[in-house]
Amino acid sequence: MWTESTDLVSMIVRATQYKLELAQRFPDEFALLIAVYKNDDNLPDGSGENLHRTFGQWTKENVDRLINPVFDRLKIRPELDKQVVRRYLLNNVKSMTERAQSYLQSHPDVKSIDQMTELITEIKMEMDIIEHGIVANGSGDDLY
Repeated sequence: MWTESTDLVSMIVRATQYKLELAQRFPDEFALLIAVYKNDDNLPDGSGENLHRTFGQWTKENVDRLINPVFDRLKIRPELDKQVVRRYLLNNVKSMTERAQSYLQSHPDVKSIDQMTELITEIKMEMDIIEHGIVANGSGDDLY
């Protein structure tokens, strides 16, 4: 499971694999989940608001369950405040979630997660940037 990941990129890879398996086992349920995620207007009458509220709460809880175990295993630089780093990471995850919703809205043909390869690749790269930075190893020694 993704919560056993040792870094942020493997967490995204494992979570994606898990979602692909769920989508294959429960295609109708996953289609509904994607419809709610992208704020689709084709939800059953009267259910949209309740589904969006439930999904929003579920997303927050799952982000905490997804991020916290992996975050706790990361070797954060000792001079950084872990709460500041956690907030930075969660803000970035929130931004990635919003971008995924926007992506789904602008790609109405997407019906499953395996059609989101481009977006998932970008998110994996962003997690790698969060974890390892943008400066090549050894090239930042003389910056300060």
